[in-house]
Amino acid sequence: MPAQAAADAGFVGNFANAMTLKLAREKGVMDVLYQVEKSHVPFPDDPPIVYPDAEVWQQLTARRKERYSSMDLAKQGSAEKKIHDALKSPTQLEFVETPLSDVIDYLKDYHGIEIQLDTKALGDVGIGSDTPVTKNLKGITLRSALRLMLHDLNLTTSFRTKCC
Repeated sequence: MPAQAAADAGFVGNFANAMTLKLAREKGVMDVLYQVEKSHVPFPDDPPIVYPDAEVWQQLTARRKERYSSMDLAKQGSAEKKIHDALKSPTQLEFVETPLSDVIDYLKDYHGIEIQLDTKALGDVGIGSDTPVTKNLKGITLRSALRLMLHDLNLTTSFRTKCC
């Protein structure tokens, strides 16, 4: 008998939760329908929108460029430029059964840029930073060398630069 009472109490609680959700869903639907209907109510464009002459727009544009051009977030900083230049520069790889981390360290020193392995992503695919690399490449860009080397390990590159 006590077990039946506990089960009944559970059913009553679940039913109350279901009814609360049902009411919330109904209220949400009604609120959305109200907003849809409200959006169909026309309104006068009084006063109408009046745009300034082209000459005024040109002055506004020039003033904005002067004032805010230094805040261009798309500009590359010196570190990003150095990395992009290094990725375009020629490199050479001559490794036999060398751990991946040692190859990356060599490339960091050779090109003078920061290169990081995503150890979490490597671990997710079952590859360690001690995985042996055998590669002999000359006269190609660092970007191509990285892609070819990582392709052999069924990996891809992700060139991300971080500011600040």
